[in-house]
Amino acid sequence: MKLRQKISGTFRTAIGADVFCGIRGYISTVRKNGCHVLDATVGCD
Repeated sequence: MKLRQKISGTFRTAIGADVFCGIRGYISTVRKNGCHVLDATVGCD
């Protein structure tokens, strides 16, 4: 959330904030599992 706030100052809608948090959470989980983010859509070995 802080990253996004620093870029634009705020979210324009609550839906936008929810979408951003969902994507950010997915990326965080992928990294914790030791995969590259761009490879996560294909699958991580």
